[in-house]
Amino acid sequence: MFGKKKKDDLLAELEELGFHDDSDEDVKELEAKNSSLTQEIASLKEKNTGLEKEKQELTTKVQELQATVEKMENELASVAAIPADYDGRVAESEQLNQKIETLKAENKQLTANLEFASNRAMELTQRLEKQTPEDKDDDEISLPSDAYSELEEKYQQVKAELTALKSSQERDELELTKNELADVLLAAKSKAKEIVRKAEFDAHDLKMKSEEELEELKQGCLRYQNYIEKMRDESISLLDQLLQQSHRATK
Repeated sequence: MFGKKKKDDLLAELEELGFHDDSDEDVKELEAKNSSLTQEIASLKEKNTGLEKEKQELTTKVQELQATVEKMENELASVAAIPADYDGRVAESEQLNQKIETLKAENKQLTANLEFASNRAMELTQRLEKQTPEDKDDDEISLPSDAYSELEEKYQQVKAELTALKSSQERDELELTKNELADVLLAAKSKAKEIVRKAEFDAHDLKMKSEEELEELKQGCLRYQNYIEKMRDESISLLDQLLQQSHRATK
Protein backbone atom coordinates (compact mmCIF):
# COMPACT_ATOMS: atom_id res chain seq x y z
CA MET A 1 0.00 0.00 0.00
CA PHE A 2 1.18 3.54 -0.73
CA GLY A 3 0.27 4.63 2.78
CA LYS A 4 3.02 2.40 4.22
CA LYS A 5 5.86 3.88 2.15
CA LYS A 6 7.63 7.10 2.71
CA LYS A 7 7.35 9.86 0.20
CA ASP A 8 11.08 10.01 -0.53
CA ASP A 9 11.25 6.30 -1.22
CA LEU A 10 8.33 6.57 -3.58
CA LEU A 11 9.98 9.46 -5.42
CA ALA A 12 13.21 7.52 -5.72
CA GLU A 13 11.46 4.49 -7.09
CA LEU A 14 9.52 6.61 -9.53
CA GLU A 15 12.73 8.28 -10.77
CA GLU A 16 14.29 4.86 -11.33
CA LEU A 17 11.26 3.88 -13.37
CA GLY A 18 11.69 6.93 -15.56
CA PHE A 19 9.31 9.30 -13.83
CA HIS A 20 10.37 12.91 -13.31
CA ASP A 21 9.48 15.48 -10.67
CA ASP A 22 6.09 16.08 -12.20
CA SER A 23 5.04 12.62 -10.84
CA ASP A 24 4.87 14.09 -7.34
CA GLU A 25 1.34 15.24 -8.04
CA ASP A 26 0.34 11.72 -9.08
CA VAL A 27 1.70 10.35 -5.84
CA LYS A 28 -0.22 12.89 -3.83
CA GLU A 29 -3.37 11.97 -5.73
CA LEU A 30 -2.82 8.28 -5.02
CA GLU A 31 -2.20 8.99 -1.36
CA ALA A 32 -5.41 11.01 -1.17
CA LYS A 33 -7.38 8.18 -2.79
CA ASN A 34 -5.79 5.66 -0.44
CA SER A 35 -6.68 7.78 2.58
CA SER A 36 -10.23 8.18 1.33
CA LEU A 37 -10.56 4.43 0.79
CA THR A 38 -9.19 3.74 4.26
CA GLN A 39 -11.73 6.09 5.82
CA GLU A 40 -14.53 4.58 3.76
CA ILE A 41 -13.54 1.06 4.86
CA ALA A 42 -13.53 2.16 8.51
CA SER A 43 -16.93 3.79 8.05
CA LEU A 44 -18.31 0.63 6.43
CA LYS A 45 -16.99 -1.50 9.28
CA GLU A 46 -18.66 0.81 11.78
CA LYS A 47 -21.92 0.66 9.84
CA ASN A 48 -21.68 -3.12 9.64
CA THR A 49 -21.24 -3.31 13.41
CA GLY A 50 -24.31 -1.10 13.87
CA LEU A 51 -26.30 -3.22 11.44
CA GLU A 52 -25.34 -6.39 13.28
CA LYS A 53 -26.52 -4.84 16.53
CA GLU A 54 -29.76 -3.66 14.89
CA LYS A 55 -30.25 -7.13 13.42
CA GLN A 56 -29.94 -8.68 16.89
CA GLU A 57 -32.46 -6.19 18.30
CA LEU A 58 -34.87 -6.90 15.44
CA THR A 59 -34.53 -10.64 16.01
CA THR A 60 -35.42 -10.15 19.68
CA LYS A 61 -38.43 -8.02 18.75
CA VAL A 62 -39.57 -10.62 16.22
CA GLN A 63 -39.47 -13.31 18.91
CA GLU A 64 -41.42 -11.08 21.31
CA LEU A 65 -44.03 -10.35 18.64
CA GLN A 66 -44.38 -14.04 17.84
CA ALA A 67 -45.02 -14.73 21.53
CA THR A 68 -47.57 -11.89 21.60
CA VAL A 69 -49.36 -13.26 18.54
CA GLU A 70 -49.56 -16.73 20.11
CA LYS A 71 -50.94 -15.23 23.31
CA MET A 72 -53.58 -13.28 21.37
CA GLU A 73 -54.57 -16.39 19.42
CA ASN A 74 -55.05 -18.25 22.70
CA GLU A 75 -57.18 -15.40 24.06
CA LEU A 76 -59.22 -15.38 20.85
CA ALA A 77 -59.82 -19.11 21.21
CA SER A 78 -61.03 -18.60 24.77
CA VAL A 79 -63.38 -15.83 23.62
CA ALA A 80 -64.79 -18.12 20.94
CA ALA A 81 -65.91 -20.51 23.70
CA ILE A 82 -68.17 -17.89 25.33
CA PRO A 83 -71.18 -18.43 22.99
CA ALA A 84 -71.65 -21.85 24.65
CA ASP A 85 -72.66 -20.03 27.83
CA TYR A 86 -74.88 -17.75 25.75
CA ASP A 87 -76.72 -20.79 24.37
CA GLY A 88 -77.16 -22.06 27.91
CA ARG A 89 -78.74 -18.77 28.95
CA VAL A 90 -81.11 -18.95 25.98
CA ALA A 91 -82.12 -22.51 26.93
CA GLU A 92 -82.72 -21.34 30.50
CA SER A 93 -84.93 -18.52 29.21
CA GLU A 94 -86.94 -20.98 27.12
CA GLN A 95 -87.42 -23.24 30.15
CA LEU A 96 -88.65 -20.23 32.07
CA ASN A 97 -91.21 -19.48 29.36
CA GLN A 98 -92.40 -23.08 29.50
CA LYS A 99 -92.78 -22.79 33.27
CA ILE A 100 -94.90 -19.67 32.81
CA GLU A 101 -97.17 -21.51 30.38
CA THR A 102 -97.45 -24.40 32.86
CA LEU A 103 -98.45 -22.01 35.64
CA LYS A 104 -101.08 -20.46 33.39
CA ALA A 105 -102.52 -23.91 32.62
CA GLU A 106 -102.55 -24.82 36.33
CA ASN A 107 -104.30 -21.56 37.15
CA LYS A 108 -106.91 -22.24 34.47
CA GLN A 109 -107.53 -25.71 35.87
CA LEU A 110 -107.71 -24.36 39.42
CA THR A 111 -110.27 -21.76 38.36
CA ALA A 112 -112.36 -24.45 36.69
CA ASN A 113 -112.21 -26.61 39.82
CA LEU A 114 -113.26 -23.70 42.01
CA GLU A 115 -116.20 -22.89 39.75
CA PHE A 116 -117.27 -26.54 39.81
CA ALA A 117 -117.08 -26.61 43.62
CA SER A 118 -119.09 -23.38 43.82
CA ASN A 119 -121.80 -24.70 41.53
CA ARG A 120 -121.93 -28.00 43.41
CA ALA A 121 -122.28 -26.22 46.76
CA MET A 122 -125.07 -23.99 45.47
CA GLU A 123 -126.85 -27.01 44.01
CA LEU A 124 -126.71 -28.89 47.31
CA THR A 125 -127.85 -25.83 49.25
CA GLN A 126 -130.83 -25.30 46.96
CA ARG A 127 -131.78 -28.96 47.20
CA LEU A 128 -131.70 -28.85 51.00
CA GLU A 129 -133.79 -25.69 51.04
CA LYS A 130 -136.42 -27.38 48.87
CA GLN A 131 -136.46 -30.56 50.98
CA THR A 132 -136.55 -28.92 54.45
CA PRO A 133 -140.20 -28.51 55.77
CA GLU A 134 -141.26 -25.07 56.88
CA ASP A 135 -141.71 -24.48 60.59
CA LYS A 136 -145.42 -23.98 61.31
CA ASP A 137 -147.69 -24.45 64.30
CA ASP A 138 -149.48 -27.80 64.56
CA ASP A 139 -152.89 -26.14 64.53
CA GLU A 140 -152.05 -24.49 61.15
CA ILE A 141 -151.24 -27.83 59.46
CA SER A 142 -154.16 -29.26 57.56
CA LEU A 143 -152.83 -32.16 55.48
CA PRO A 144 -154.17 -35.58 54.66
CA SER A 145 -152.60 -38.42 56.58
CA ASP A 146 -150.95 -39.84 53.45
CA ALA A 147 -149.43 -36.49 52.49
CA TYR A 148 -148.27 -35.91 56.03
CA SER A 149 -146.68 -39.36 56.14
CA GLU A 150 -144.89 -38.67 52.85
CA LEU A 151 -143.65 -35.31 54.11
CA GLU A 152 -142.49 -36.88 57.36
CA GLU A 153 -140.65 -39.53 55.41
CA LYS A 154 -138.88 -36.88 53.30
CA TYR A 155 -138.05 -34.95 56.43
CA GLN A 156 -136.46 -38.05 57.98
CA GLN A 157 -134.51 -38.63 54.77
CA VAL A 158 -133.17 -35.09 54.88
CA LYS A 159 -132.20 -35.52 58.52
CA ALA A 160 -130.38 -38.75 57.66
CA GLU A 161 -128.60 -37.03 54.78
CA LEU A 162 -127.54 -34.15 57.01
CA THR A 163 -126.23 -36.62 59.61
CA ALA A 164 -124.18 -38.43 56.95
CA LEU A 165 -122.75 -35.16 55.66
CA LYS A 166 -121.52 -34.02 59.07
CA SER A 167 -118.29 -36.06 58.80
CA SER A 168 -117.60 -35.18 55.18
CA GLN A 169 -116.27 -32.18 53.35
CA GLU A 170 -119.68 -31.53 51.82
CA ARG A 171 -121.18 -31.14 55.30
CA ASP A 172 -118.50 -28.59 56.17
CA GLU A 173 -119.32 -26.69 52.99
CA LEU A 174 -123.07 -26.77 53.76
CA GLU A 175 -122.47 -25.26 57.21
CA LEU A 176 -121.18 -22.14 55.50
CA THR A 177 -123.61 -19.52 54.42
CA LYS A 178 -123.82 -18.56 50.79
CA ASN A 179 -121.92 -15.33 51.42
CA GLU A 180 -119.19 -17.09 53.36
CA LEU A 181 -118.82 -19.71 50.64
CA ALA A 182 -118.66 -17.02 47.98
CA ASP A 183 -116.03 -15.16 50.01
CA VAL A 184 -113.93 -18.31 50.34
CA LEU A 185 -114.16 -19.02 46.63
CA LEU A 186 -113.33 -15.44 45.68
CA ALA A 187 -110.39 -15.40 48.08
CA ALA A 188 -109.08 -18.66 46.63
CA LYS A 189 -109.43 -17.34 43.08
CA SER A 190 -107.79 -14.06 44.03
CA LYS A 191 -104.93 -15.87 45.76
CA ALA A 192 -104.38 -18.15 42.78
CA LYS A 193 -104.40 -15.23 40.35
CA GLU A 194 -102.05 -13.28 42.60
CA ILE A 195 -99.62 -16.20 42.70
CA VAL A 196 -99.71 -16.54 38.93
CA ARG A 197 -99.34 -12.78 38.39
CA LYS A 198 -96.37 -12.66 40.73
CA ALA A 199 -94.80 -15.66 39.02
CA GLU A 200 -95.37 -14.08 35.62
CA PHE A 201 -93.95 -10.76 36.80
CA ASP A 202 -90.88 -12.38 38.37
CA ALA A 203 -90.37 -14.57 35.33
CA HIS A 204 -90.74 -11.62 32.95
CA ASP A 205 -88.37 -9.51 35.04
CA LEU A 206 -85.83 -12.33 35.18
CA LYS A 207 -86.22 -12.91 31.47
CA MET A 208 -85.64 -9.23 30.65
CA LYS A 209 -82.60 -9.06 32.91
CA SER A 210 -81.21 -12.27 31.44
CA GLU A 211 -81.75 -11.01 27.90
CA GLU A 212 -80.05 -7.70 28.75
CA GLU A 213 -77.11 -9.48 30.36
CA LEU A 214 -76.86 -11.83 27.41
CA GLU A 215 -76.94 -8.93 24.95
CA GLU A 216 -74.25 -7.05 26.91
CA LEU A 217 -72.16 -10.19 27.09
CA LYS A 218 -72.60 -10.81 23.38
CA GLN A 219 -71.66 -7.22 22.47
CA GLY A 220 -68.67 -7.35 24.82
CA CYS A 221 -67.50 -10.58 23.22
CA LEU A 222 -67.85 -9.10 19.75
CA ARG A 223 -65.92 -5.98 20.74
CA TYR A 224 -63.18 -8.00 22.38
CA GLN A 225 -63.01 -10.38 19.43
CA ASN A 226 -62.71 -7.44 17.01
CA TYR A 227 -60.02 -5.93 19.23
CA ILE A 228 -58.07 -9.20 19.32
CA GLU A 229 -58.33 -9.62 15.55
CA LYS A 230 -57.25 -6.01 15.01
CA MET A 231 -54.26 -6.43 17.32
CA ARG A 232 -53.35 -9.69 15.62
CA ASP A 233 -53.48 -8.07 12.17
CA GLU A 234 -51.40 -5.13 13.39
CA SER A 235 -48.90 -7.47 15.00
CA ILE A 236 -48.61 -9.57 11.84
CA SER A 237 -48.15 -6.41 9.76
CA LEU A 238 -45.51 -5.09 12.14
CA LEU A 239 -43.83 -8.48 12.16
CA ASP A 240 -43.65 -8.47 8.36
CA GLN A 241 -42.15 -4.98 8.40
CA LEU A 242 -39.53 -5.98 10.94
CA LEU A 243 -38.68 -9.10 8.95
CA GLN A 244 -38.26 -7.02 5.79
CA GLN A 245 -36.04 -4.56 7.66
CA SER A 246 -34.04 -7.47 9.01
CA HIS A 247 -33.57 -8.94 5.53
CA ARG A 248 -32.51 -5.56 4.15
CA ALA A 249 -30.09 -5.10 7.02
CA THR A 250 -28.37 -8.43 6.33
CA LYS A 251 -27.88 -7.69 2.61
